[in-house]
Amino acid sequence: MRIGACLGLAGAAMLGLVAPAVAAEAARVAAIPADAKLIFASDRAQEKGAFGAVSNELYVATLDGEVTRITYSRQLHDHFVVSPDRTRIATDRYSRGDTNKDGRIFSNDHKVLWILDTVAGSEREVDPDTDAGNGGIAWFPDGRHVVFGTQSDLFMDLVKVDIDTGETAALTRGLKKLLGHEGPRKFVSDVDVSPDGQWLAFVYVDVDAIEPGESGKPRIAVMKVDGSAAHLVTDGGPAPSRRRGDWPNGDFDPDFSPDGTRLSFQRQTETAMVYPTLSSMDIMTVSVDGTGLRRLSPEGNANCHGISSWTADGIVFTEWSKTGVSSLVADPDTGAIVRVPIEGNASFVQWIPPGR
Repeated sequence: MRIGACLGLAGAAMLGLVAPAVAAEAARVAAIPADAKLIFASDRAQEKGAFGAVSNELYVATLDGEVTRITYSRQLHDHFVVSPDRTRIATDRYSRGDTNKDGRIFSNDHKVLWILDTVAGSEREVDPDTDAGNGGIAWFPDGRHVVFGTQSDLFMDLVKVDIDTGETAALTRGLKKLLGHEGPRKFVSDVDVSPDGQWLAFVYVDVDAIEPGESGKPRIAVMKVDGSAAHLVTDGGPAPSRRRGDWPNGDFDPDFSPDGTRLSFQRQTETAMVYPTLSSMDIMTVSVDGTGLRRLSPEGNANCHGISSWTADGIVFTEWSKTGVSSLVADPDTGAIVRVPIEGNASFVQWIPPGR
């Protein structure tokens, strides 16, 4: 999910208001070609990292399918997003391996925030002791701050991080009061920032309201960055509150439209199981006021459609099917869907900003 369809729900590391100093390391990071439009993760190089798992490096591609490798880290990347000026990539990596000792490297293992400089060709950690990966990472328009979800004394919070100083600020401390919900605990994840930098969209679960035997139904919410005007946008869909595979039924991974008035997101369905751990999911759109709900995925979609990214070129997303992984682009107005001719595994495909 970002909980996303197909990576992470957990957390680890208590929230601090000022993070440790930023650590720097030299590494090989390639420049992003001027004509590249998409970034994605892939294990196509089949290189093993320090923990024995095959790394999923970052690649970029044109809409014609011309691919360029960007990272040579031999690490596992969870989520990643390119800065507004195209010069940096924020990503969370499983830099410590199987930290919960369950035999696999997955979303509930500790992830470290890395900033990759595609101009200098270097990379550095930011506050490695804070788990930076409960859901996605999003840049603010200033290109200096990112936001992500992490564990806190209220179970989860969204934090804004200055990537140069490591200073952090919690943004969702008063969220439940704004929503009129009782109890202190909440789950927040899968965050995006509006194009004007004034709003956050994210996944929300009222942890204190979960009934015995249920999983809690993730819903999409929005809130101003200053901590005001929060409201729920979606209801989590018609499927009953329960888990199917790794994820509970509900809504995940919101992404703002270019004008900030609508959101794309993914909704878990009970049409089919794609893998034993992964249920079918549809790409949906909705206005930020909760009206105009629309499904873009075909009716009866038996695949997992997830991790959407919205620009003027359309909504790009990844399709996980029983036969492989594909990249697709949907027209948000007509619903027409086309496949991007990227050969080989290309997961979590996202748009690259056009730059300034």
